[in-house]
Amino acid sequence: MMVPELLAFPGTGFAADAPPPPGAPPQEQKEYLANAICEQRRAREAELAQSDSVVKQALAEMLKAPELQTCEVRERWRWRDDGAMEPPSRSPRDPRPGQWFAATVEALLWFAVGLFVIVTGWWLWRHAPKAFSHARPRVVKSGSRLVQGRDEITAPPDAGLGDAAWQLWSEGQPRQALRMLYQGSLAGLATRRGLPVRPSATEVECLRLATAQLTDPELLEFLRRLTRVWQVTAYAHRLPDEAEVHGLCAEWPRHFARATRDE
Repeated sequence: MMVPELLAFPGTGFAADAPPPPGAPPQEQKEYLANAICEQRRAREAELAQSDSVVKQALAEMLKAPELQTCEVRERWRWRDDGAMEPPSRSPRDPRPGQWFAATVEALLWFAVGLFVIVTGWWLWRHAPKAFSHARPRVVKSGSRLVQGRDEITAPPDAGLGDAAWQLWSEGQPRQALRMLYQGSLAGLATRRGLPVRPSATEVECLRLATAQLTDPELLEFLRRLTRVWQVTAYAHRLPDEAEVHGLCAEWPRHFARATRDE
């Protein structure tokens, strides 16, 4: 859309008139406005001439040139958006909204990563030791091999093995005491009773072999009680009753030391 615009140029001068009355024709208002512009120019020239400044006086002398003594007002049409003010440029320190958004998202991501690391570390600190402690007994199977090496089976047990096992128990070494009593019984079965006990045999296999080949009910009952006590101590990490262990240590020579004397 085009609108009229008044521009002042050097040209013919006009005398200042009184302001047009309200409701005057547009042409009369334009003429008064043009005359007012020219009069303001002449008043500025007179002000420069009366100034004490040398520069302003020199400027007033230059404006007295004939080609600069005329005033002309022209009217032209222009587009409404022509010459519109450009939007103020953004300051280099003022980031764009996109940069603000990207920085916010990045900060949130780093916060989420840090929170995840903290929560994971806290969970491991609280639960990992319990998980490992629960899983540790499962590493040893109930059928693990207890007799390591053929020499422990072929070597005959000492007649005082029961007393030695009870001595270990009294010294606060229950696991070592029951291990000695159990392995000594296996050695007695292999060397004194003639049972073909393999070095790799498990507790269940040894008890099954003894049940199949032995006819002594008291010895079988002794082996069952000893096997049960040993498994509870070795795998369940629970100590049996002290009286029961003392009875097994005292009964051991009856089954194996007697076989030694019979030989």
